[in-house]
Amino acid sequence: MEEIRMRDEQLQDLTEQLTDLTEGLEKSQRRALDIITIKEKLDFYKNALDSLKMDLRNVQNASDVQTYTQKKKNYGQALRKFKSKLEWAESTMQRGELLDGASDGMSKGQSAEEFMNYGLKKQEETKDALSRTAKTIEETKQVGRDVTVKLEEQTAQLESMYDALKETQGTLQRSTAILKRMARKTMTDKYVWCVVSLVGIAILGLILYKVINPETDVVPDELNPAQGR
Repeated sequence: MEEIRMRDEQLQDLTEQLTDLTEGLEKSQRRALDIITIKEKLDFYKNALDSLKMDLRNVQNASDVQTYTQKKKNYGQALRKFKSKLEWAESTMQRGELLDGASDGMSKGQSAEEFMNYGLKKQEETKDALSRTAKTIEETKQVGRDVTVKLEEQTAQLESMYDALKETQGTLQRSTAILKRMARKTMTDKYVWCVVSLVGIAILGLILYKVINPETDVVPDELNPAQGR
């Protein structure tokens, strides 16, 4: 809430300053400097108004919302009024400069026809300047279109890379699962071979024992059916 109050105070101060500047433009002896100052303050004004609009979203009290909504509307109207006065001052100053330039470019003894020719010449120069500006704008648009195409191509490449990455990740997961199963199977095979090896060693031991002691019964009498009979 403190932020929106500060923003409101900033806008009130800027409104007073801009009002004084714009109302004094017509009689100002330094109109060009005042126009530059007004432009700078209008930028501050617009930024402060945008910040107030954002801060207004965080206000919870219904009464405060209504109050600052009306202030936002008033500041918006003031901004449009200041811009309108600035445009009028700029156009007036440009017309004055044009007339001054025409007066400087023509002598007092020149006729109306010569004055008209001078005006037509200036008009042609202005048309040429506008043509160059239009050409520059078109070139800028073309550059923008080229950049858009390149961005779309890069986006497609990134999407393709992302799909390939997902596919690689899935392959790695499947490979990991297979390796785990193979590892478990290998461990089981090792256990089986160990048991088989132990059995083989036991049989080999019995055979060797029987070879060394041929008269000794390897099988106990109670387990030998022939001895039992």
